[in-house]
Amino acid sequence: LDDTLNNNPKRVMELSNHIISRRLKIEWVCMGRTDVLDEDMYRIMRRAGCVEIAFGVESLDPEVRCAMGKGSSVENVESVTKMTQRSGIEAKWYLMVGSPSPENLKSAEITARGLEKMRPNKIRVFKTIPYPGTTYFNNPSLHVLPEYQGKWEHWWANNMPKNPYGDLTGITYTDLMSAEEIERARQMLFTAHLRYGGAV
Repeated sequence: LDDTLNNNPKRVMELSNHIISRRLKIEWVCMGRTDVLDEDMYRIMRRAGCVEIAFGVESLDPEVRCAMGKGSSVENVESVTKMTQRSGIEAKWYLMVGSPSPENLKSAEITARGLEKMRPNKIRVFKTIPYPGTTYFNNPSLHVLPEYQGKWEHWWANNMPKNPYGDLTGITYTDLMSAEEIERARQMLFTAHLRYGGAV
């Protein structure tokens, strides 16, 4: 598993060409960066059996992306999505809501409009969770609900089917978004995606 496979196009081309030359009949998926715009590479990846690339888009609100330290632009996200799809590979986006940044419900609206415009094939929408050891763990703007404080085993980015604390909408809130608003943002993104026929 390589979480940024396309980060080294030369290596990807070598790997793909080895798969092709050995006539290995396999299908595979990978994760990649949104700022690697090499259409020839994506075409060869498809010939080698790549069927899906998941990109860590997180948000399409430029202010939120800047606060997260995302190095690529929204234009990069659109370009790599279309480039991947033209190559015959499905583009999957990982999105995140509830980050300790300028993020609010308007940020989710921006991302929802971008989804309907750029139309990735699949999405997953995670809630920002301040796992121990991450940069968000001691962020003073990201708060954990009292029921979950210190109970790491129940810190999930998606709600689990059987929540031991009842029907909570999530485990975090921020200075700008309540737990309910974070869940509303998450549902907004799913709704926009499903409206154009996207898969989850």
